[in-house]
Amino acid sequence: MVHLQEPPIHQSAGKTRLESLRQFYTPVGADQQLINRLAEAPALYHLLTEAVDHIHAEFGDAATLQLKALESDDDVLIKVVIHSAFGMEEAEEALGRFDETWWLDNCARSPSALVFDYAVRC
Repeated sequence: MVHLQEPPIHQSAGKTRLESLRQFYTPVGADQQLINRLAEAPALYHLLTEAVDHIHAEFGDAATLQLKALESDDDVLIKVVIHSAFGMEEAEEALGRFDETWWLDNCARSPSALVFDYAVRC
């Protein structure tokens, strides 16, 4: 029986993609999880890049974005946290508009579990 080894993931591609995303997102936590996921799933990079304009259209240009990789037993969840000056109700409405105008039409393109959420300043 022949055992085929999987080709190595090109970590440099994941690292390059993460560096490019830093112009829009602030990574939180261990970069290596994000690098691995971006190397494994180039379509994730494209979705995250495309999402920026749509997020700012609903939350305003001053909104800041955090990018997190959360690991579970069987998968890695990528989470985008949107920080804006909005209160809870306004942020909930903005996220709903983002979902309706862009995310629901594009979520099937994600090769990874990808979640968009907001944080409210207290």
